[in-house]
Amino acid sequence: MILALQGAWIASCLPRALAFWRASRQDLRLMQERVLRRVLARNAATAFGRAHGFAALRSVADFQRAVPVGDYEAHRPWIERAAAGEPAVLTADPVRLFERSSGTASASKLIPYTAGLQEAFNRALHPWVTDVWARNPGVWGGPAYWVITPLSNPAERTSGGLPVGFAADAAYFGGFAARLIGRLMAVPEELRLAPDLASFRYLTLLCLLRATGLRLISLWSPSFLPVLLEGLADWAEPLCRDLHEGTARGLATGPGLSTGPNDWWARAGQSRPDRARARDVARWLAGFDPRAPAGLGERLWPRLALISTWMDGEAAAALPALRAWFPTVAFQGKGLLATEGAVTIPLGGAPAPVLAVTSAFFEFREGEEGETPVHPPWDLEEGACYRVVMTTPGGLYRYELNDIVQVAGRWGQVPCLRFLGKEDAISDLCGEKLHARHVGRLLERWLPSDSGAFLAPRSASADRPAGYDLFLPEQVLLALAGRAPARLAESVGSLTDVAAVTAAGEVLAAQLEAGLRENFHYDWCRQVGQLDAPRVVPVPGGPADLRQARAQRLVAAGGRLGTVKFPPLTPWRDWDRWFPASRWGPFGPRASSGGPRPTGGDLRPSPPAA
Repeated sequence: MILALQGAWIASCLPRALAFWRASRQDLRLMQERVLRRVLARNAATAFGRAHGFAALRSVADFQRAVPVGDYEAHRPWIERAAAGEPAVLTADPVRLFERSSGTASASKLIPYTAGLQEAFNRALHPWVTDVWARNPGVWGGPAYWVITPLSNPAERTSGGLPVGFAADAAYFGGFAARLIGRLMAVPEELRLAPDLASFRYLTLLCLLRATGLRLISLWSPSFLPVLLEGLADWAEPLCRDLHEGTARGLATGPGLSTGPNDWWARAGQSRPDRARARDVARWLAGFDPRAPAGLGERLWPRLALISTWMDGEAAAALPALRAWFPTVAFQGKGLLATEGAVTIPLGGAPAPVLAVTSAFFEFREGEEGETPVHPPWDLEEGACYRVVMTTPGGLYRYELNDIVQVAGRWGQVPCLRFLGKEDAISDLCGEKLHARHVGRLLERWLPSDSGAFLAPRSASADRPAGYDLFLPEQVLLALAGRAPARLAESVGSLTDVAAVTAAGEVLAAQLEAGLRENFHYDWCRQVGQLDAPRVVPVPGGPADLRQARAQRLVAAGGRLGTVKFPPLTPWRDWDRWFPASRWGPFGPRASSGGPRPTGGDLRPSPPAA
């Protein structure tokens, strides 16, 4: 049955996959001009089209003269009119719904979703799906876990009564494919309606444990899955009992969970007892430490063939934690699929994800920042870095995504682009212009790649100027101090322990101060007293605890759990309100309170004691 459903799905994807392959062998300029002409002709009579003279535009140059490059703020007035219910503002196609952006780099944004944008996504997703099943025979014959995210507000509507958010994540693929995918999923879409986050996590784990033949995991952020799987340690006993009995009673007995929907559980076909599986899982979870999973994921799901996830940019730092669960499973990068539209897709044999040239008209702004020249995709130079500008059938025109990409080669005539990060990951309290990539490189010097640490601005107080805090898991700080976290878990420790931890915190704060002052804007702000010295602020627990607490704030602000990113720098303030107090710190650099740049020798802490 599963093979037949998979075959039907792939057959439905083949026409667009073949069209993309043919397009990649054609003249790139002619093909992209056709895409642009189609968008302009379709939307010439819209309010935006009339205001910018779409009907009179005859070339790419005409379009560039008529429409300036703009970000979300430039489109906001038009989007707000559409959200209020006004028809034909940006597109001739009616707006079906609005989708929220992830909201992790800036405030949450509403993106209009139309039939034209649906088709544009399909022109990118169908070639990717076809390629995955063609090149990975191990994914045939079993269910897949397409990560779903809980609905923060299922009944949300715009002021004009239009829905906000998809009823199901599979809807990105369109009606027929969405129905097929729903029957191939290890975790039913209904779980999006779980009453709270803990219930959502528990039921997701229970569904996954029942899926012994799991073949594929498709998720956005690689940091999501390790955080989810840590629940296996918290709920091992109720999970195994529910597996044994074919129930979901653990929802009523597990820590932090609400009463369970056993009626729904039965309707979803999840109520069959599986005593043998329960015994195996109980044996594997006995004494399990989520901080050292040692390939446990491959014992739980021995037929898993592929994990598809973000692997570039900020997401790369989260990959080691995921690979610790699945050390021999194949990984595939996602490419760049933004809420606004598909930019790149991963294809076998390509040096990097391939530009989705049949889905939108693309332009690229030179370099990583600034008002620099804009180039069409046929003029890109290999090895150079650009920022993506796209014109979509969904009503975004010369829309600057703030995504930085690097040209890594070509697939046929089409550029292959490696995602480097977000341009707008900048914090600027008083002119210092700190960039996430700079902060990330600094943290890589001193901390493990999966430390979970991040830098955030700190508001000014009555007696101190604003500054920056580095939030760091206690476990990482203790390791830097050469002290075993377990030994200090029950007490503050000896005076020697306290001195070592304090020294490690102060040394790291001094390293941070020196590293940030490599940015001359930041250095000037420190010299003139506009910014206070940075602090190291320990947070109880380990990297997973810090990421989970961070995710809760991002989701509360409108982000989607499955797409939450953890960049090394966030412009959001007041994080200390979201974390429990630590017995350690906060720590500032020794003898540093502004003024001259600190100097000195090697600031790296000593390696942890054996």
